[in-house]
Amino acid sequence: MTKRWTLQDARAHFSQVVEAAQDEPQFVTKWGEEKAVVLSAEEYLRLSGVGEDPKKVLEEMPDVDVDLDWARQWPMRDIDL
Repeated sequence: MTKRWTLQDARAHFSQVVEAAQDEPQFVTKWGEEKAVVLSAEEYLRLSGVGEDPKKVLEEMPDVDVDLDWARQWPMRDIDL
């Protein structure tokens, strides 16, 4: 079961919060509202894709059919470079 820590308890027992985050996310509350989540580094990297091979990330992206017909409504103009 995911543990919820008050901000005061999380501050006082931070090493325990970090240790528990290795198994599952740890929620930190302030005034009864969830304000933060402590995740393991492994879980963060998995969710964010940070550190993955960029080519692999691009290959795994879903195909998106983009309609750019709206852009053709404006006339093109020549520019000198």
